[in-house]
Amino acid sequence: MTLTIKEQFCGPPGTGNGGYVCGLLAKSLGTWPVEITLRKPVPLTTELEVRKDGEGMALFLRDEVLATARAAGLDLDVLEPPTRTEAREASKGFLGFHQLEHPYERCFVCGPAREAGDGMRIFAGPLKNGGGAATVWTPEDWQADDDGNIGTAFVLGALDCPGYFSQFPDANQHALLGRMTAEIITPLKAGEDYIVYGWPVAVEGRKHFVGTALYGAGGVCAARAISIWFPV
Repeated sequence: MTLTIKEQFCGPPGTGNGGYVCGLLAKSLGTWPVEITLRKPVPLTTELEVRKDGEGMALFLRDEVLATARAAGLDLDVLEPPTRTEAREASKGFLGFHQLEHPYERCFVCGPAREAGDGMRIFAGPLKNGGGAATVWTPEDWQADDDGNIGTAFVLGALDCPGYFSQFPDANQHALLGRMTAEIITPLKAGEDYIVYGWPVAVEGRKHFVGTALYGAGGVCAARAISIWFPV
């Protein structure tokens, strides 16, 4: 299978958003939970190939492996989410609203320079009681697949950037997603509100582990992930 990631779906300039790329590979594998490892930056507007890789899948640029996906366990205790009111209040503190230059202002997921209908505009800000970052996300119709479910790439995108802001709240430290182990528990639907919550889990040397989750009505977890970020 070949694919080309449009400029719309960028993260850092010139490369695909990490969570979005993880979602594309997760969909090709077709099982949950799934561990996706991003080995190299994934270029935009370039024909790539998804191939079988043992029992998993891999994303190639010619003969170079950019990312891999495999079935894996997910050891993550999902925390009780903040309320919608708390999440909306936290979003007001999103750093992109308060510092002169967002590190990746056109990121497909969290870039404040993106307009509605073009980016996901998920602006996770620090919770007042500490311990993470949160916001509320309402998926749109253009993010849904033919079955009316929000596409895997968008769901894993939503599980991506909030993890960064929970671990690096002032964004003075740039970091890149290295690995995401994720699970979609129940399909997400357009027009419904979901609390997006990210929280720090552990730090081991250069590896920063963060948890993220999406919660639907009644605080029920619809999707979750543990990710590893590397400072650069």
